[in-house]
Amino acid sequence: MFSFITILGDFPSELALLTQLRVLRLRSVYHNRLRDFPLWISQLSALESLDLGTNSLQGTLPDFTSSSLQVLQLDGNRKLSGTIPPLGEMQLLNTLKVI
Repeated sequence: MFSFITILGDFPSELALLTQLRVLRLRSVYHNRLRDFPLWISQLSALESLDLGTNSLQGTLPDFTSSSLQVLQLDGNRKLSGTIPPLGEMQLLNTLKVI
């Protein structure tokens, strides 16, 4: 487990190699300022919990419909736009924070 790592700008592409990653928490409490969603983040098939709250994310959400996500936290990202993927198709999702 890594704690208190600061990431500014883009997601590190090396995270895409962590195919068995189950929890990814990059909430800006740790001073992150992530911007754009990478396409590969929805392809982390083992990911169960994704917390990207209070960053500087902008743009459209990736399609997580075929993922294992149970928790999706995006609250505090005021520049998100575009269409919302069909959340009803995310069968395992039980926690969603977007405000």
